[in-house]
Amino acid sequence: DKNGEIDHHREQYENLKWTLERKLEELDGTAAGV
Repeated sequence: DKNGEIDHHREQYENLKWTLERKLEELDGTAAGV
């Protein structure tokens, strides 16, 4: 159904956002360490 689909996409989006934030933090940490 439509709702389940939206929940699934929201879950993927949350995962992607979390991954990007982690990568950005890593980049910040690397830049700060230089």
